Amino acid sequence: MPREFPEIKVDMAKNRRQWFVFPDQLSGGKFSGFRNDNDASQLRGSFVVGQNVKFSGNGLPATRDGYEVMGTEASDVTPVQRAWTFETRGGDIFELKSYATSVYYWLQGTSTEWALLKSGFTTTLEFGYGNIGEAGGEFHSFFCNGTDDWQQFNGANAVISSTTANSITKTGSGTWTASGFYAGSANAFVIIGSTVYNYTGGEGTTTLTGVTPNPTGEANGSLVVQSPRALDGTAPTADLANFVGRVIEAHDGRLHVGLSSRQSTWNYSKLNNPDDFTTGSSDGDGGTKDIEFSGGVTAFGKLNNAILCYKKRNIKMLNYVQSGSLIDVPKYTTLVPADDKSTTIGAVNQRSTFSTPYGMVSVTTDKRMILLTGVTQNEQPQYVVLSTPIQSIFDDGVHDDASGICVNNIVWYAFKSDINSTYNDVVVRGDLTQQSTDSEGRTTPILWDTPYVGWNVKDWTAVYNATDGETEVHWHSSISSNSYRVTPLSNTDNPQSGQDGSFTTTIRSWAEQFGAPHKQKRITNGFIEVRMSENTEMTATLLYDEDGTTQQTEKTLSGSSADHKFTKVTYNPFGASAFGSVQFGSNPAADDLPRYRYFLEINPNIYFFNVSLQLSTSGAAQNWEIVRWGIELAEAVEQNDTKFKI
Repeated sequence: MPREFPEIKVDMAKNRRQWFVFPDQLSGGKFSGFRNDNDASQLRGSFVVGQNVKFSGNGLPATRDGYEVMGTEASDVTPVQRAWTFETRGGDIFELKSYATSVYYWLQGTSTEWALLKSGFTTTLEFGYGNIGEAGGEFHSFFCNGTDDWQQFNGANAVISSTTANSITKTGSGTWTASGFYAGSANAFVIIGSTVYNYTGGEGTTTLTGVTPNPTGEANGSLVVQSPRALDGTAPTADLANFVGRVIEAHDGRLHVGLSSRQSTWNYSKLNNPDDFTTGSSDGDGGTKDIEFSGGVTAFGKLNNAILCYKKRNIKMLNYVQSGSLIDVPKYTTLVPADDKSTTIGAVNQRSTFSTPYGMVSVTTDKRMILLTGVTQNEQPQYVVLSTPIQSIFDDGVHDDASGICVNNIVWYAFKSDINSTYNDVVVRGDLTQQSTDSEGRTTPILWDTPYVGWNVKDWTAVYNATDGETEVHWHSSISSNSYRVTPLSNTDNPQSGQDGSFTTTIRSWAEQFGAPHKQKRITNGFIEVRMSENTEMTATLLYDEDGTTQQTEKTLSGSSADHKFTKVTYNPFGASAFGSVQFGSNPAADDLPRYRYFLEINPNIYFFNVSLQLSTSGAAQNWEIVRWGIELAEAVEQNDTKFKI
């Protein structure tokens, strides 16, 4: 039986019962996302505590996305060091990742497991890369770890038709050359599975010859990939051997490198010749710039037609202007000057420096996420601090190994949650198409989710999936060699044999004061409207005063409760029904998530100053979205005046 409470007697002349319904009564009629940088009572409309909750396009809090492993999940403890994508001229999309002493690949639409691309590198070093075309028409991914030789990968691949003791025949009538493979020589290699083969001829036909070791036994139908070519100082790419580094960017036909041997130096190649760094004053020549102060080069970035070079407390910009008869004269600009008396903006590393449709994002040494949106005519940088709404989380975190990406206007950023973390163990996600507003009406052009716990991310990649027409977000582990695909339509984390993929979600609202922070109050009724799957079981808790110090009340909201469920049919609006009909549209479709409304049983004799609503779930495939919630205020107690005489 429901609990019975004494009848409330309210002087209606002074205290009229009033419903407060959210987000309907908020500015703009929308929740304002996740914020935690101020007193919870000053953040009306925001959610101030939580984990694993995202804010969908309509601004409503919901269960975050899940993820699934790519290939077979390994049980090692060897973290990925770097990951990136490379799309060939023919449209093949490779994902590359490095860990331990090797680089591995995944060919989109073909691979079902990660495969070895090349081994023998110095262990646990982070690679930099640049994907760029050359004057001769070739297109490569150039990559280097700052210690070993540069590598040049063109993504050529084919399928085996047959093998003999010293030959490999491909399927189809096209030659190996037509598929992009290099001319046969003592330095020409392909890889099948984990075995590297040298070939010396036959590239102009469908059969490679002079193959060693013996390829007999390789299964017909296996994928064969051109192995990366080491740029070790021999022709045809001798120059790159003198410019070893791991901070690398490709931009407008040039390769830019921060040298390992002289870390403050910024070098760039000739135009359309990424393997030639010859400097000079003619059009298209390479160049070098020793950037003063603030240590070594930490990152490069692209801003419109200019390239940015970051140090920890400095940003330089380089673009190319016309001067006299020359149309390709380099022009350096100091965007943010640095000295030894101040802290200025820059970037902590390359993996946390990334582009968005609105400008370049970087994270500074003082733990601010900066969006550099542009540069004025007098070369002054224009930027906003994206981390402001959740600055306390950034301040607690450690960002030396952080990584980020922007996909479909969504920012994903991974870092160490605090000084006790030894790897990236938390992710924050922000929507650049929405904005956060503080108590003073100031806006920040991003809406943040609550932190994602359970994702340990070293690096990110984005890969277009032609099958469903969507760009997938992939993340690569900071605690193992595994890679994972974000799955927006699931709410489970990597469900495997013996695992249910469950995780815990929690979210807490602001501290609602009902416009009278100095008065004690009583409430009589409440309700929660939520969309959720039938297997979801949610705990709703009212917290009276800070962290529920005055009192807490709980209610279980179950998706199996038919009494609270609204059953409806959604119609496609195309092919609308006749005028005057209740039904609008045709082709009824199943509702994604049923809607429920629960009324809260509230003890009316609890006096408090503010109240928060907390919602949480724990289990497999728990899927929900909060639509609105409301509280009926019964009384705000008038306090006796107290006068002090001096």
